[in-house]
Amino acid sequence: MIMIDSCGTVHLLHNDVPCYVSAGQRILLELWKDRVAAPMHAMHMGFGIGALITPMIVNPFLAVLEFRDAKDATNATTQDEAIPADEFIVVRESRVHVAFITIGVSAAVLGLPFLVYPFVKCVRCIRYRRPRNDETIASESVEAKGYFRRIIHSFNPATYANGNFQFGLFVFIMVLLLYINIVGAEQLFGNFIRTFSVDALKFPRNEASYLDTVYWGSFTLGRFMGSVFSHFLPIQNVLVVDLLTNLGAITLANVIATSSQGALWASTALVGFFIAPLFPAAIAFINTQIEVGGIVLTLVVFATGFGDLLYIWIEGVLYSSYGPHTILYVLLFAAIVICVIAFVMIAVGSRRGTRFKATEQALVVRKGDSTVDYTHLEEDSSPSG
Repeated sequence: MIMIDSCGTVHLLHNDVPCYVSAGQRILLELWKDRVAAPMHAMHMGFGIGALITPMIVNPFLAVLEFRDAKDATNATTQDEAIPADEFIVVRESRVHVAFITIGVSAAVLGLPFLVYPFVKCVRCIRYRRPRNDETIASESVEAKGYFRRIIHSFNPATYANGNFQFGLFVFIMVLLLYINIVGAEQLFGNFIRTFSVDALKFPRNEASYLDTVYWGSFTLGRFMGSVFSHFLPIQNVLVVDLLTNLGAITLANVIATSSQGALWASTALVGFFIAPLFPAAIAFINTQIEVGGIVLTLVVFATGFGDLLYIWIEGVLYSSYGPHTILYVLLFAAIVICVIAFVMIAVGSRRGTRFKATEQALVVRKGDSTVDYTHLEEDSSPSG
């Protein structure tokens, strides 16, 4: 979406949803299981990198506008007298569709490998399909019924919570609420910080544009550091630290951000750095409670889109009614809500333990008079020299 802010700058509103519709999340979860936190942070670091380079791709294709103030309108020639004061004329038409096509084609090419295997599998199934007779027709009917049952089964929360419907439904609801607020807060600050800087602290238009770079740059760095720390610490501890530091950074921003331009620069960097790890850390923690399958990731994607729309719409109403300071108030409200939801999940999860621990306990077997973990069976059964 293209937006003209109050300082007259034409810029692109970032959208979180397409970036997170990624087969990579499911692949990482399958490959790394209970150690997925570090690679998950690293993968989501790509969103911050994309947010940094997208303006470089899009800006050359944006329209060039010439703004006129009242003084210019007074001295206008007869030809220009039809242009009202404080309006603009288009010096160069927008060709932004070229940038979007370039980005779309690049994304399609990079995503092509994820489509190759399902396509090849589908072609092979059609090629080697058995001749149809009464027996195969009956078999296909049974398979169709089983396929329908599998679809219903995939929407059942108990499927992802080791058969516990109540716990699975609880986590589903928490996932929706958590990601509505996490992504809503990310996008709220990222989309409004430039306009806030101009209206609240009178930033020059060109200087205000660099706040976006600071925000998304610190955002990318925050996810990189999250990847490093989550490699050494349990994901539950990482998530708790992320929640508290994010709340502290936003609280500090509410106190100092409007005091000076330098304070806003620092606040922007702090908020971007500490809000960034929440998304991947929460995914990794949820994966320790339930299996994060396709339906769970679909809920996450839905929540990100809805949260983005909800928070920007709410802030747009508040901004026009009560002024730019409402951005920081709404951001602080979101941080508090995120903490409450996440700590409820952590409290419930700490009593249950992780689903990986339950699986390991189920694989412990009895060998003679002693109990042996399945990972030591091969070692214990190896012949002695």
